[in-house]
Amino acid sequence: MYFFQTFFTRYATSESGWNVLSELAVTEILAEMPVLTEPPKELFLKPQSVKTKGTAAHAYANALDLALHVCKQMCTKTKWKKLSLKVLAFIQRLGEVFQQLMRAEVNCDCLETAKAIVYEISINDESIIGAIDGDHVLRQLKKAEEAKSVKSNARKQFINVNSSFAAPR
Repeated sequence: MYFFQTFFTRYATSESGWNVLSELAVTEILAEMPVLTEPPKELFLKPQSVKTKGTAAHAYANALDLALHVCKQMCTKTKWKKLSLKVLAFIQRLGEVFQQLMRAEVNCDCLETAKAIVYEISINDESIIGAIDGDHVLRQLKKAEEAKSVKSNARKQFINVNSSFAAPR
């Protein structure tokens, strides 16, 4: 899975790579991958197990974090708004997982990455605020990130905020 993140994340940094991944609908493919859409029962029965190496929940959380990093990288190019709704749909599809982690107050990388993505998109793409505020999971993720008093590293170098001129709405 590390190869997956490294390859696709680096590929998305180039303009041509971003275009290819966008045309291939990488976010929709991620949203349909069984490894991501079928979380282990352990995650729901023992949410803290995402922090225990060697457990199915830990492997799932790592795979999910890698997929979210690919989505995050897709939001760094000038045309990122073209994909923002698709990235949110991917996160929304996994809403049960994020809700369980938030209910259990588990602090893990995949949850923090999802919060940062939703928050940054909500700030920088005004056209989809209604989609975020209209969905319970996305709204919870956004509010959880807003509530942080210390800025996380996930917010640094995230979305191409200077892209409003050329970005499609």
